[in-house]
Amino acid sequence: MRVGATSALGAKYLARGDARTVAVIGAGWQAGGHVMAIAALRELEEIRCYSPTREKLESFCSGMSRHTGVKVRPVASAEEAVKGAGIVLCATNASRHVFSERWLEPGMFVCTIRGPELEPGVVRRADLVVVHDRTVHENVNTTRGVVLPVNRHAIEGFDVASAPSLPDLVAGNTPGRSSAQQKTCFVNLPGTGLQFAAVGAAFYRKARAAGLGRELPTEWFTEDVVP
Repeated sequence: MRVGATSALGAKYLARGDARTVAVIGAGWQAGGHVMAIAALRELEEIRCYSPTREKLESFCSGMSRHTGVKVRPVASAEEAVKGAGIVLCATNASRHVFSERWLEPGMFVCTIRGPELEPGVVRRADLVVVHDRTVHENVNTTRGVVLPVNRHAIEGFDVASAPSLPDLVAGNTPGRSSAQQKTCFVNLPGTGLQFAAVGAAFYRKARAAGLGRELPTEWFTEDVVP
């Protein structure tokens, strides 16, 4: 849910205001988080979803349709899913590209959560690229500890140090989308610890307000010896 919410936050600033058709590549728990987040962000006409295992895909789409109230439709290929979509969310565990450079269209917003998902040409051709956090991309050719060929990572050859970050967008320090024809890309990787603390604090406040949960002594977490 945290990852999907972050991708939706990128879409808030980088997708066209009139984008009502979403493509989701993936049908696992990450894809589920993305569907829920983007459905909560704006009114949608349709979410087109692709995953190579048809039975899993159909089950995912029917479940997400019921959960969100948005029509989530299974399609036969990733290309069919993304063609004409205003918002494309890649949410897979892929070690190979799932979104091709040639599919990038004017006005499209594309988001990735894993280095290999996008062909590097997608990032190079985008008019505006925003990264989650500039400081965490030192090992550009790795993903979850697996070393990738240098031409397989979405941001290979891209100047991450000079790219705007999501905090820049949210704070208004850098402009988001400036025209309907811009091709925009959000590289949502990897996560940052601040998000976990912020979400934890929000849950804590809600639990206290609802009278739920159990108080734990603070000293349990500050002792410098193991009991």
